[in-house]
Amino acid sequence: MKKIFHLILGMVTILVAFIVFISPTFADVNYDITNVDVTARVNPNGSLSMERRITYKFDDSAHGVFYRQNLADNQELKNPQVRILTGNNSTNIVRSDSNQNNTYKLSHSNHGYRFKVWHNVNDGDKFTIIYTYEITNAIINWKDTAELNFKIIGNGWDTDLDNVRVGIVFPGPVKDLKAWAHGDLSGQITVNPAKGKIILTGTNVAGDEGIEVHTIFPTSVTYQNKNIKNEKHKNYVQNQEANLARKANEKRHRTKILGLGALIISGLLSLLAIIRSLTLKKLGVRPQKEKQLPRNYDIPAVSPVIAAILDTDDKPSSKALTAYLMQLAVKKQIEIEPFKVRRKTYYEISLIDKELINSSPLLNYLFNNVGNGQAFTTYELKKHHSSKLNKLFTKWQKEKMQEANSAGFFDKKLENKKETNIALMIILLILSGVGIIAAIFLNQEAISFMVTLILFALAIIITIYNGKKLSPYTAKGAETTNRVRGFKKMLDEIGNFKMREVGELALWEEIMPYAVALGVSKKVLKQLKLEFADEIDDANILFWGPFYSSGEDGFASNFNSSFNSGANLNSSTSGGSGGFSGGFGGGSGGGAF
Repeated sequence: MKKIFHLILGMVTILVAFIVFISPTFADVNYDITNVDVTARVNPNGSLSMERRITYKFDDSAHGVFYRQNLADNQELKNPQVRILTGNNSTNIVRSDSNQNNTYKLSHSNHGYRFKVWHNVNDGDKFTIIYTYEITNAIINWKDTAELNFKIIGNGWDTDLDNVRVGIVFPGPVKDLKAWAHGDLSGQITVNPAKGKIILTGTNVAGDEGIEVHTIFPTSVTYQNKNIKNEKHKNYVQNQEANLARKANEKRHRTKILGLGALIISGLLSLLAIIRSLTLKKLGVRPQKEKQLPRNYDIPAVSPVIAAILDTDDKPSSKALTAYLMQLAVKKQIEIEPFKVRRKTYYEISLIDKELINSSPLLNYLFNNVGNGQAFTTYELKKHHSSKLNKLFTKWQKEKMQEANSAGFFDKKLENKKETNIALMIILLILSGVGIIAAIFLNQEAISFMVTLILFALAIIITIYNGKKLSPYTAKGAETTNRVRGFKKMLDEIGNFKMREVGELALWEEIMPYAVALGVSKKVLKQLKLEFADEIDDANILFWGPFYSSGEDGFASNFNSSFNSGANLNSSTSGGSGGFSGGFGGGSGGGAF
């Protein structure tokens, strides 16, 4: 049950993380661009008078912001001005190379111009930078039409743009005004010839995509334009845009079909997982939960390691190995003694029964490779770092699992069937999750997406719940597990009764390996120190002094952490059209520094 829960939980975590972080941010400074408002006024000489209002919200401190305006070779940027708007206060930013606060530097390269605005920013600041300038030769006057092809929102931003509004404003009404938008397929374009305006809007515009506007209008609007080409061009533009619109519509249709297909497949796989779970027959004998059982005061008839396997229905952990060593100490086959390295307590494990290491490759390695053949310490073990030790531990785990199977506690066929069923359900749910992720990429409709997501969540819940139907335990295994869990309940509820009523300290020394294996040792050790304080300080008993510490200095915690380190166990999670028509301004954008 725990296996399937953890596997599904891991899968869901990956899916959620993928959804949440699907749009990465590349900026070093943590900030958002909440609003971009651009107005481009068309002048009779074919230039554009630009005003860009960019609103920033910072979650970090920064030195300032920058904006790049890329231009074609025959274009220039003139009459630049920069202002900053904070609340209702407007401040002029002075052009200077001094890098002082509230100054800006304008640099020019082959690709265009770069504004670098120095403005001290603190965490939580929100302000708007206003850039105004003129772009020459922005419009081409052809024989039969005038054309503006401008990537007005560039694709060189360090972050996405939450809200974008673009306005192209003409000197007056424009007859036969036509316009198209490219880039953000979810954006809208409104063309108003009577008012001589083109308005484009978009939300969550990707910083590496941008928005391009392509418009044609009569040459009389830009009658003073010197940027003239003596060719006809109107039909070419209209055919080009018709072709781009057709491709965009085909892409939308194809994306919609693919997204719908991904959701259908995801939904069918979720349904298959649900049907499989609901029709699964109950097999095997299921032991009772700890809370359903009475306390059991009798030491289990199985070893601490087998007790841990029965309780968890899983391979033994390093805690079980710790308990195994403690039981060997109870049997006088090894000796465990504390020692100090500076202020920290470690333990030396010495060999008493020389034949012991011949029956266990893991113990053989610990004594002969980590130690000197006679003993090893948890200090040496912590610094050992060996892949071979890891492999020997895995082999030891398999041997103990085989021991539990040979004792008749588990039905091997049922265990294999359960593992096969878990693997099948995980595969179905992973594939279903992949379908949902694909639908996210394909911008599928919200309603169909939500229906599939609900089916997916339902499939996970039903799969977890119906995972209880298959139990690998035999009748003997379930009965023994009930006794183990009853004993664990007694240990878990320690403090509600007098420990001496169960037995003297010598008996609790036999019980301690079980407390460690079953994961309740800290509670037991703490109570032992309270009720057997005088006896624990007697060095003549088997385990004494710091051994009974419930903190990091106690043997259980110290050996477990040292072994995990030595065996490397800790390192084993709308009006728009697609495409672009070649307008100037590509690569424009900005960020913070």
